[in-house]
Amino acid sequence: MANSQNIAGSFDTSFGTDRNGTVRLELLAGFTRLLKDQTLLTVGNKRKSQTEYIVEAVKHHADGYYDKALAETSINGFNLFAALTVQADDKYLVLWGLLNGAHYDAHLTRFTKEGDPDPQFNPGNNGTVRLDVAVEDDLLGKRGLKVRDKDGAVYVAFEIHEHDSIIIKIDKNGGTDPLFGDGTGRVYVPDTQLRALAFSYDDHLLVAGNTRDKALISCYDNRGSLVTGFGSGGHVELGSADTGNPLSVFSIVVDDQHRITVAGSNAKLRQTHNFVASFTASGQPDPTFNQDVPVHTTVEDGSYVSHVVQRDGKVVVLAREQATGLTTKLVRYTRAAHKDPAFGNAGVAPVYTRQDSPLRSYVDTVELQQPGEKFLVSGPNATYYTYIARLLNDA
Repeated sequence: MANSQNIAGSFDTSFGTDRNGTVRLELLAGFTRLLKDQTLLTVGNKRKSQTEYIVEAVKHHADGYYDKALAETSINGFNLFAALTVQADDKYLVLWGLLNGAHYDAHLTRFTKEGDPDPQFNPGNNGTVRLDVAVEDDLLGKRGLKVRDKDGAVYVAFEIHEHDSIIIKIDKNGGTDPLFGDGTGRVYVPDTQLRALAFSYDDHLLVAGNTRDKALISCYDNRGSLVTGFGSGGHVELGSADTGNPLSVFSIVVDDQHRITVAGSNAKLRQTHNFVASFTASGQPDPTFNQDVPVHTTVEDGSYVSHVVQRDGKVVVLAREQATGLTTKLVRYTRAAHKDPAFGNAGVAPVYTRQDSPLRSYVDTVELQQPGEKFLVSGPNATYYTYIARLLNDA
C-alpha cells in the first residue's frame, strides 16, 4: 500500500447517495438494523409536541439509498427509545419507556413490516405489552432485546433500578409465559445490571452485564432456571483490579462455531479499561482466542460497547468515546488477540466524529452485511439525526 491505511477499514464508496460511505438521516434519531435481505431499517422517534412523539421507520436499500418511509405512529409520551430488534419476517419490536413522574414505565410494541402496530401481538392493546416495571434511563444506554427464531419468543433483559435487573419472556402473540421464571414470565436478578443477551447454539438464553464487582455471563433454560453445566453453576465471571468500577459486558455474540465472545468496559462512565473474551459453548475459556485468556486494554480508542465475529474468527469491536460519543472507531483483533495490521491504520479504523451538536451521540452498533461481511455502523446523534456508515472488509 502507498500509505498506512488498508482497504479493510476504509469507507465503502459504493454506499450512500453521496457515495462517500455514509448516510445521515435527518430529524429521525433512532436505531438501524439489517433485515434478512440485507436492506436497512431505521426506527426512531420525533417530537411532535410537548407530550406527543411520532414513531417513524425508514427503509434504505442495501447500498444505503433511500427506499421509503413506513407508517407513522403517535404514542403519547413516548419519551425513552430503549432498544430495537427485528424478527425473521421483518416485523420489528421496540422497547420503550413512558415517563411517569421520575421514572419510565417499560413497554414493548411490535410493528408490522409496513410500520403499523401489530394487532396480532397482545390483541386488544394495539400491539403493545405493558411490562409493569421501570426501565432505567442511564447514559450507557445498553439493554437486551431479541426474538428467538425457532418459536418467536421475545426476551428482554434490562436494569429496572440501580443494581437490579429483570429478564422477561413474551410469547409470539404477546402473552406471558407462565412456565418461565416466577410464573409470570419473569426472572428477577438482584444486584446485577444486565446489558445484552443472545441465544446459544441450543437456544438457551445468555444474558450479560455485571454484578457489583464483576462482569457476568449467565445461561438460562426455557423455564428460566440456570443451566448449571454452563461455566460455574450457570455463570461466568470476569473480575477487575478496580473494585470501585467493575467491568461490564456490553456485547455478546455466539458465532457459527458456537463460541461465545463478549466485549465490554467499566460499568460506570469513568471508563479506564476494555476487555474482549471468548468462551466455549459450555462457558469455559476458549483456547482458540488468545490462548484462553481475556484481552485487556486501555480506552485509548474508546470504550468497547458492540462487536461482531467474522467467519474467519477475527473479532471486530466498536469503540465509542463513552462520555459524549464524540468519536466512534472499529478495532479488529486476530485470534491471537493482536490488533490486525491489515485493518484500518494498525488495526483501528475511524467511523464517526460528532461535529455539529453539543449533545451525546450513540453511534454504537456494528453489524456484518453480506455479501463480503462489510461493517455497518449506526446510531443516533441525540435527537437530531441517525448516522449510518459502511466500511470495507478485506478485498
